[in-house]
Amino acid sequence: MINNDTKLARWDHSKKTWRTGGLDDINIDIEAGTVTCMAHQFAPIALMLDRYTNMPYQMWEMKPQAVDHTLFSITGAVVELQFEIKGHQCCLTAASIDDSPALPHLVKKWTTFCVLKQALLSAGVNLFPEPDADNYVSIVKKDEQVEAKVYQQMSLLSCVVGFSWSKWNSEVGEQQFVVQACEHVSQQTSWELYIAGNRSCKLKMKDSDEQFSPETAENHESHPDIFSTMDKVLSEATKQRLKKTSAQHIECVRQWLVSTKPLTYS
Repeated sequence: MINNDTKLARWDHSKKTWRTGGLDDINIDIEAGTVTCMAHQFAPIALMLDRYTNMPYQMWEMKPQAVDHTLFSITGAVVELQFEIKGHQCCLTAASIDDSPALPHLVKKWTTFCVLKQALLSAGVNLFPEPDADNYVSIVKKDEQVEAKVYQQMSLLSCVVGFSWSKWNSEVGEQQFVVQACEHVSQQTSWELYIAGNRSCKLKMKDSDEQFSPETAENHESHPDIFSTMDKVLSEATKQRLKKTSAQHIECVRQWLVSTKPLTYS
């Protein structure tokens, strides 16, 4: 992945370290995907990228398509990626870097999550925060155990409920998360705002409101988790579709969520 922040470095054999000096006439062509330079001496040359340049994410969205079929998209500062998840497999369906098509060698190549994750990292695309990532990315820290439980519940619902980023997520405590969600009945989406975590409920406010309010929506109650909350609002037809979701698909979606951590890094 080449972008405007890409830097070149050469290996200094005498000091056993990478140095940015000794390279002149550096030309980075993002569209062509090429980098040229004049080196003062022969030595290994590397591209240097900020590991967390795309964090925090600008937005993310998970949309059901059918039984065992979910789309998951993430937009960062530089990249915009969409993934398709079917059963235990997944693929990159669309990719752009600085609004230009990118990663053609990975698009539409069906594989497992672990293989695709490694391919993205090898291409310089990092959407997978390490345990110490909060030292380099400005985020509102959340309880990791509660976060993992929410991802599990979102995975269980991934074929029937869409989820999306909310600007109000930073307004609640460490053990709660604010997300937009909607039942999947067609390609039309009507997002509602929910609190997920140790206490879950549908909120009266909308994501577009100018002030945050924790007031629960009329005729709705609080529940122990987001799965229980959504179960109260889903239609019977949707609940029947939910029962058909395979364990392999649930696990694949869960892997994407726990690895990208969109509830914390957005």
